[in-house]
Amino acid sequence: MAEDLQKRSLENAYQFITDQGVIVPDTAALREAVQAEWKAALGDDLSLEESTPQGRLIEIQSLARATTLQLCALAVNMMNPNEAFGLPLDALCAFSNTYRTAATRTRVLVQLSGVPGTNIPAKTTQAKTPAGDIFYLENNIQLSSSGGAQAYFLAQETGPVACQAGELTQIVSGPLGLERLNNGTPGEVGAEQESDASLKVKRLDQLPQGAALLEDYVSALSKVPNIRGYLALENYNADAMEIAGVMVNGHSVYIIADGGEDEAVAEAIFKIKSGGCGYTGDTSVSITDPVSGVDYEVKFNRPELVNCKASVSVKITDASGTTSDLQSAVKNAVLNWQNGQVSGVEGLNIGTSVSPFELSAAVSDQLPGLFVTDSQVGLKTGDLGYANLPMKINQRAVILEEDITVEVLQ
Repeated sequence: MAEDLQKRSLENAYQFITDQGVIVPDTAALREAVQAEWKAALGDDLSLEESTPQGRLIEIQSLARATTLQLCALAVNMMNPNEAFGLPLDALCAFSNTYRTAATRTRVLVQLSGVPGTNIPAKTTQAKTPAGDIFYLENNIQLSSSGGAQAYFLAQETGPVACQAGELTQIVSGPLGLERLNNGTPGEVGAEQESDASLKVKRLDQLPQGAALLEDYVSALSKVPNIRGYLALENYNADAMEIAGVMVNGHSVYIIADGGEDEAVAEAIFKIKSGGCGYTGDTSVSITDPVSGVDYEVKFNRPELVNCKASVSVKITDASGTTSDLQSAVKNAVLNWQNGQVSGVEGLNIGTSVSPFELSAAVSDQLPGLFVTDSQVGLKTGDLGYANLPMKINQRAVILEEDITVEVLQ
């Protein structure tokens, strides 16, 4: 009889939430099972009141069993990648070759100027903010015939290193011919170590682990440090053809990557590409095959940056929810939206249209004390309007702080 009750107690110990695969102890059923064991041993007329000695002993025994089962449930749930956290989650993700991203670096778009044709080397070209934070050039770049260029700088230290617009102007080291630099927009602030929630999403994105499938290119590119966006197309025909608005050579892949070092992007592509498949791209990197020792030229594309502008009109509805400098607050809200720093919003990624309606929603979300009465967008050289600005798959819209107009209505 006692063995049957203990077996029933164990069977009732857990509840299975099948939709999510979650296991939780059923403490109420467990307490009832313990009470039944006592009644079976000492009689059905046994008082179970908590004030009695046996009532206290039953409560202690139930609590001890519940604690043990809670630990068991925790251990079992740590085998479920949807429920695991911390080190157990890292271990589960490692099965699919997915790893938690370390703290990232702040990334700043900088305008460089100097002697036309000057080659600017990556990493050794450095600049400093008034706060003393050092930033280095992400990729090699050459100044144009007019003596200008745009490039990204990365913070030397990882984590949320702040860099406001116009702060990265002091050159620490660089080649002769580089005369000035300045950032027109705030930096895309770096982050601390990747959270459990983000790691779970990334695990799902990186599950494809084959070779030469478009999903596998995306999976490989998503692992490149400091990458912002990526896309893969293929042309399996012999002749070049236009796909999604871009020309792709015959029997080749078209990869576009926004962010990440050139070498890291090229190596990720090289490991996935199948033998005999060609490339279509304007960025070329030499990669050495670790098996044969032969150097191969890997080609991919960087997005064209399309300069846009925006105007926002706002009215104060709750003074407690606003700041003293509304102009700067609204501009920062627009830049945060652009850089994908608004929760649940992608931001302006490659191929993403510029929507005045999404812009106004992002400002309202970040500044609840304001009501957005009007928002318009347009190309920097064109007119403002309410229509979405479409971007090709090889383009990314960029809105500089100086190209944001804010009107505060009374």
